[in-house]
Amino acid sequence: MLDNMDPSELKLAAALLKSNHPHVLIEASGGITMATMHTYMSPHVDIISRGNLTQGYDVLDFSLKITKGLNQHAESMPNPPTSTVSTEGTPRAAALTPSTNV
Repeated sequence: MLDNMDPSELKLAAALLKSNHPHVLIEASGGITMATMHTYMSPHVDIISRGNLTQGYDVLDFSLKITKGLNQHAESMPNPPTSTVSTEGTPRAAALTPSTNV
């Protein structure tokens, strides 16, 4: 990966790398936009990455939190979580409530 390089500098580096290692894929990246992409194109550059496809957007965080010992506390909850999946072979920490269909 040739990152954050001037297009002319990148083309020289890509040509040198390809002459010594023709099997290596050369990727140009860093600050490349649709408007500047054509300046990075070269017979020695195999991949051109544009970071602006993924940058500048809000983040949405998905997570799964498993609390060890949830079974012990579920009985005291007003609406305890339930599971309809068999817990046979499942570590107790991952089971929400004891299953009746084991």
